[in-house]
Amino acid sequence: MLLGRSAGGWVAHAVAERLESEGAGPAAVVLLDTYPPGHGDREQSLSAMTSDMLRRAASFASADPARLTAMAGYFELFDGWRPAPLACPTLYVRAQDCLPGAEPAPAWSLPHAEITVPGDHFTMLEEHARTTAAAVHRWLEAVERGGPPAPPAPRAAALGGRRNRAAPLTPPGPRTSRAPRPSP
Repeated sequence: MLLGRSAGGWVAHAVAERLESEGAGPAAVVLLDTYPPGHGDREQSLSAMTSDMLRRAASFASADPARLTAMAGYFELFDGWRPAPLACPTLYVRAQDCLPGAEPAPAWSLPHAEITVPGDHFTMLEEHARTTAAAVHRWLEAVERGGPPAPPAPRAAALGGRRNRAAPLTPPGPRTSRAPRPSP
């Protein structure tokens, strides 16, 4: 399984493409609040994300500017890249809350299941990490069983009257043949 958050989702998807082209595709790909490459309002969203990253980094004495440098490198590396459909099931995990000044991530245009979890682009893996991990884990278990992914838990789907942007989960796409996994 490959997982990536934000621009790291591009890396996970690109690695999955490469592995599939070599006959060793992953069992699944999970994209955590990954904006599709080349969407029109990227500058507005990047500005909100960058400003929030800088605010968060300032609260930690050990903050390293390498994180922002890596983010800029991702954008240069993936300039012009368009993701191709994958044979493995893909889960898009959307943050329920937008960052101030940012719009929700546009829809991922390739086949995928989608769930919405509490938090914003950052807090979905901070104070809401346990809920996010549980939602991903339930989906992976369902994929492993070969059935349709289970719907998200009520707590992850709708919180305190907040708007729920989750689309219904769809069954995973066709699985590629792989060598059996060794038993733990």
